[in-house]
Amino acid sequence: MRNIKKNHGIYFLVLFFVLIAVLSAMIIRPYLFPVLTSILLAYIFYPAYEKLKKKIKKENMAALLISFLLIILIMLPTVYIVFKVSQEASVGYVIMKQKLYSVSSCEEGEFGCRLVNNIKDITREPRVRSYIDTGFQKVSSQLAERSFNFVFSIARRMLDMILMFFMLFFFLRDGKKIVGFVEKKIPMTDSNKKEILTQFREIVRAIVYGFFVIAVVEGVIGALTFYFGKIASPILWGIVMAFLAFLPLIGASVIWIPALINQIYNKDILSSIIILGGGLIIGAIDIFIRPKIIGSKAKVHPVLVLLGVLGGLELLGLIGVVVGPLVLVLFTTLIKMYKNK
Repeated sequence: MRNIKKNHGIYFLVLFFVLIAVLSAMIIRPYLFPVLTSILLAYIFYPAYEKLKKKIKKENMAALLISFLLIILIMLPTVYIVFKVSQEASVGYVIMKQKLYSVSSCEEGEFGCRLVNNIKDITREPRVRSYIDTGFQKVSSQLAERSFNFVFSIARRMLDMILMFFMLFFFLRDGKKIVGFVEKKIPMTDSNKKEILTQFREIVRAIVYGFFVIAVVEGVIGALTFYFGKIASPILWGIVMAFLAFLPLIGASVIWIPALINQIYNKDILSSIIILGGGLIIGAIDIFIRPKIIGSKAKVHPVLVLLGVLGGLELLGLIGVVVGPLVLVLFTTLIKMYKNK
């Protein structure tokens, strides 16, 4: 009888623990973005916090200054980029519609002229034009709806920023204590813990610096190249090139090569030279700089990175670009450890 009561107590305790764990996950889930972002930023900028703490001799002040500086560095460029991208997307939408309905035709001797004129003849047909108008109306309504939702989500974004600032402060100040506590509670041998932590550092370095930072750099170079090369919507295309930089081999070339061909076709020599130069710089970063940053220890497979980026974006938003590949690579690392030991 006593054993039955004891078993019932254990079952109740396990069920209660699972219920509390599920409820806790549901409570935290809406705020995963600020939590994970603050953890990632604290990890990346912890060396800067350590140096500042040694100079001013105050933990709270050092953590506060680093946190405040990071929030400013994140907020200002983000607001500017969102505004410019929205503006460029609207202008590009109008220009594309005008060009599609343009009645002007090119000279018969030019390359691709017949194809261009045939496309324009097709768009003049009433049925095709009706389909195109319907498509443009749907795109317009989607843009308006997204803009409306973004405006009304500003309060939520501000709450996320405040939460991220608050948690970043404590992760910087108490980072070593938190890591030490978690390390002690992991039910593994010291050698396994050391291997996982070492692999974690290598993976974070590879993903953050070898993929994320490189993607941002390539996006900035692409945007500047398109700006000086007189290509419409340079910031929008720069962001597209930054995301494409995660793709192995192909990368941003699917954007700048067609732009180069277009400028050569339009006989704009200076613009073609600028775009070619920018494209070659981006290619050199992919071929020479990225492999050195990633190194041989992390062994991050491009397929895992691609799947992690896409899945992470779908699940967690922008922070998923880093967290997604990190989770997949750590999963494969644990599988290897299980097979070996």
